[in-house]
Amino acid sequence: MTTLIFRTKLQRHIKRISEPGDTFLIVWIRLIYLLVSMSSRHHDDIREKVRKCSPSDYPQENLEMMIDDLKISVEVLICANQFDVALMAVHLSQQHL
Repeated sequence: MTTLIFRTKLQRHIKRISEPGDTFLIVWIRLIYLLVSMSSRHHDDIREKVRKCSPSDYPQENLEMMIDDLKISVEVLICANQFDVALMAVHLSQQHL
């Protein structure tokens, strides 16, 4: 079950980073870049993505998909010791939850 969930999340993530006409090599390089990037710009981009994330960005405002994407971004920030709790507080107040 866990493998299926991981595979589904990975497939959605790959669809997000790939563009029509991309070869396997291009998609692989983009995926590896996302997994191993250490630059502050990369983490700034992730924080900005979390700040701007909105249910309206997803089909039928699917909150489960939004939360899955937020989890991925937050996990990357936590692993890089770049996570700030204030980021989520700002995000939650913007969503008026």
